[in-house]
Amino acid sequence: MRKLAEQRKAELSKSFQNISRISVMVKDDLNPWISDVWDLHKFLNNDLTPGGIAAASDMIQRTTNQGGAVKKSLNLLIEELNVVETAITPARARSGASSSEFSETL
Repeated sequence: MRKLAEQRKAELSKSFQNISRISVMVKDDLNPWISDVWDLHKFLNNDLTPGGIAAASDMIQRTTNQGGAVKKSLNLLIEELNVVETAITPARARSGASSSEFSETL
């Protein structure tokens, strides 16, 4: 039992290190993207004519591409959080018992 607990602790420790590492990646991707989205918003708020949209096409493309990187890093973070959730959720809860089924057994 102790060996199993130590193994579980090591796995969770690795997952938390991954979450920390991936969170930095999310921040590094997210901050410039948010800044560019705000810049694009301001630009288009001032000039929503076809000429203004054409002038912003490079900014739109860059923001779209950065959005893909943000999505990818957020998905990695979600995957790692799901690993932790699975590891810390009691087996009974993972087996599909709903909260109402659980409360009925209490």
